[in-house]
Amino acid sequence: MTLISLACALASLMGGLDPHLDLFSHFLPVWGVTGLVAPTMGALVARSKQGPVFPAIWIAGAAVAASVWMLAAPDLLNRSDRADGGGQRLRLVQLNSWKHNADLDGTADWIMRQSPDVVVLQEAFSQNLPLVRRLRQELPYRVSCAGRAPCSTTILTRTPPRSHGDLKMGAADPLAAAWGRYASPAGDLWVMGVQLPWPYPVDARRARQEALIAKIKSLPEDELILVGDFNATPWSALLRSIDRDLDLVRVTRGVPTWPARGFLGLPKSTAFLPLDQIYLGKRWRLIRLVRGPRLGSDHYPLLIDLQRSADHERKFGAQKSSANSPQARR
Repeated sequence: MTLISLACALASLMGGLDPHLDLFSHFLPVWGVTGLVAPTMGALVARSKQGPVFPAIWIAGAAVAASVWMLAAPDLLNRSDRADGGGQRLRLVQLNSWKHNADLDGTADWIMRQSPDVVVLQEAFSQNLPLVRRLRQELPYRVSCAGRAPCSTTILTRTPPRSHGDLKMGAADPLAAAWGRYASPAGDLWVMGVQLPWPYPVDARRARQEALIAKIKSLPEDELILVGDFNATPWSALLRSIDRDLDLVRVTRGVPTWPARGFLGLPKSTAFLPLDQIYLGKRWRLIRLVRGPRLGSDHYPLLIDLQRSADHERKFGAQKSSANSPQARR
């Protein structure tokens, strides 16, 4: 078991060279746990039987732990800065609502109690329309993907969008992403919600991810808030490439959101994969990011309080005042 875990951890380290090996990196915590637990159990069994304890087992376990640390530590240790001072505030809820959600009323109740300004849902299919209808009582404006093919991504807001769009690659090959542009006292607010497919098949995932990155680069990244179910962990080459290619800051640092409904016999509350991510443009700062309770979905929700940069607001206000001055109106 230790040698298998070591092989998988080493494959994870090589994910940047071969996208097929990157599949192992998403389960890096599993390789770390099994790589250390297996030699410990083996040593205990050997001692109870007065057999030899092989140092090679411990060396392999240490190698697994080192591999896990090399990939996971940068994300777990680098915490995002929290904002302070003045600036426009915004509250957002992100949730993959799951097409098999067993508690739509409870999910809607919790979200509405948070009094969000923006709610971004994935897997908001026809089964979850009662959830969307409940939320639209307080957030009446909806942006989603167009077209005949089903789209799972929905953005709900209190204010109407000035413009909006989606990112569907085709009816037979959809990319569930939608975006909206909203007016605010400090300038435009851009929100994009997305659900990227699983890492496998590799080529299909990378094609959708490249399309997403290209679209984001056509939008004003400084103003953008990008949220969604990325189906990728922070220590995978897939997500690291998004971090590298976008002029955005990921503020979700190792926040496990899946599974919330149990997995392979694990307790229902044991989430170990950070699949849901939040990216912010330079005009936004994080005030608070918390994982919500277990609802009817297989993902945990994320509650995010944001603040627009006060410096940006002052610059925008100065520009607005200058534009409205008597000299400017002449």
